[in-house]
Amino acid sequence: MKAIVDARSSRTRPEHQRIDARKCRIASTLRKGDLSVTIDIRGENEEYAVGRGLNLINEMFVTLHEHHPDYLVERFGVSTE
Repeated sequence: MKAIVDARSSRTRPEHQRIDARKCRIASTLRKGDLSVTIDIRGENEEYAVGRGLNLINEMFVTLHEHHPDYLVERFGVSTE
């Protein structure tokens, strides 16, 4: 999950998927097995930051759903269907 967050700012990502560091910065921290994601909004870019943050969360959910569905059921009560 941390790699997914970190990759969002990578210049190797297509521009439409990449986070523009001039508008916001997204970082992740791993402590005691818990991942925290922070968004630092720069200037008047709240709408941009929220949109990019939601896109990131969606990507993380899809990745978990594809590769670790049992984790989603166990930790978040997501349906197995």
